[in-house]
Amino acid sequence: MPIYAITSTLSSRASRVLTALVLAPLFVASSACSVIVAGKLDEKSAAADAAAADAGSDGGASIDGDTTLDLGDGGVSCTATVDGKACELPSGVAAVCASEECVESTCGDTVVDLRTETCDDGNPDPGDGCEPTTCAFTCASDSECSDGNDCNGLEACALATHRCELGEAPLVGAPCTTEGGAAGECNAAKVCAPEGCGNGVTGGPAEDCDDMNTINADGCDNDCTFSCTVAADCDDGNVCNGDATCNTIAHTCAAGTVLDCADASACTANECDAVAGCRNPLIDADGDGQAATMFGGCGTDCNDTNPASYVGAEELCDTVDNDCDGMTDESAPTWYVDCDGDTFASSMTGAMSNCMMPSATATGCPVGTARTWTSRRPIDTSSTDCYDANANVRPNQSLYFRTAASGRPAASDFDYNCDTVETRQYTAFGIIRPLACGVDSRGNCTGSYWIGSLAPACGDAASYSECASDGFSGPCTRSTITSFVQRCR
Repeated sequence: MPIYAITSTLSSRASRVLTALVLAPLFVASSACSVIVAGKLDEKSAAADAAAADAGSDGGASIDGDTTLDLGDGGVSCTATVDGKACELPSGVAAVCASEECVESTCGDTVVDLRTETCDDGNPDPGDGCEPTTCAFTCASDSECSDGNDCNGLEACALATHRCELGEAPLVGAPCTTEGGAAGECNAAKVCAPEGCGNGVTGGPAEDCDDMNTINADGCDNDCTFSCTVAADCDDGNVCNGDATCNTIAHTCAAGTVLDCADASACTANECDAVAGCRNPLIDADGDGQAATMFGGCGTDCNDTNPASYVGAEELCDTVDNDCDGMTDESAPTWYVDCDGDTFASSMTGAMSNCMMPSATATGCPVGTARTWTSRRPIDTSSTDCYDANANVRPNQSLYFRTAASGRPAASDFDYNCDTVETRQYTAFGIIRPLACGVDSRGNCTGSYWIGSLAPACGDAASYSECASDGFSGPCTRSTITSFVQRCR
């Protein structure tokens, strides 16, 4: 193919370059030939220049004010063209110019397609000014930034960056409108919450605090009052738990030091009564007032399974060493009248010495009573029956009773253990903000109290806030008994 034929298919600039490269050797070989060739070159150069001048009217590449390059002959050229301007690939696919090349356009390629995109930062981060899936500005006006929340500040669009920016949030407690349209208050979490206790805003004379939970004793109770302000608020009514204190900054109760009731005696149990405190009852399996010799020097009972056998007991004719002196049946015992059959006599009146227990008629007790005898000598309050007409009234009684002993004077009808005092079982009362129900060292529920300004008298009823379990493995829970009777002994 002639050189001019090749160059005619190219642009004028390209044809001149190619012609010069191809024909350069000819200029070196012969000056005559170079004149002939030069004439041909001049001719073809002029033709190429004419074609270039006419490119705008014949569909060739041209750059004008439109966003699309017109390539009528199927060629592609983005030379000296701004990125983002539309062009068309030879395949007919719409594309854009990028770095003077015509390439397919996709959102995320960092080239802004001037036809469909307002931005393209090439990253997947939303809200940074250019959205990753649409290649559109995140915002162009303030209305596009509003999140409908009055409590986190008024949002605005920064036009320089097209990013939404938060304004200054209102103060906690500022009025607002909830999503449901009700009146509310802005809380510390920058949320519009309905007015009232539990919304996270402390307000009104009835609220000390508001921690937005229903947990009591955490410093702010579920009624929006402090769990405690003074130590008395922490009193759980159980002296065994020690004296609790109140942290007046956190308004939480700190438990006191639990009482140590150990008395260093092997013959006593170490117990703590919620009201009376430490007590150390004798370990006495048969209830005769003496601990077994197995405990060492503190124990004197030679047979702790037989209540008729202990040091100081009357010797009976029963083949047993009753008085623990190492001998059996060495003398006849003395019998004391026991009308109610509780093994305690009220006095030594009518006592009889006999190997065998005397008859019931010899007691002189009223018909209908137990009319029996006991060998326990009534020498002090721990061995003397203070009311011999009721078997529940006796020195070693450990139970409490809700009714008085019939027939006794009012001043002593609830003295069931003959200690001359009517001891009430439940004494805690008027606790304003009690701690949660607890458990003492013996597994008993603690935290119960009388609702009111004082504990009722023996046998009287009042409202009682009780901590109790199901008796098995359940936790201690609180309930109110509206007519709870005070028990005594």
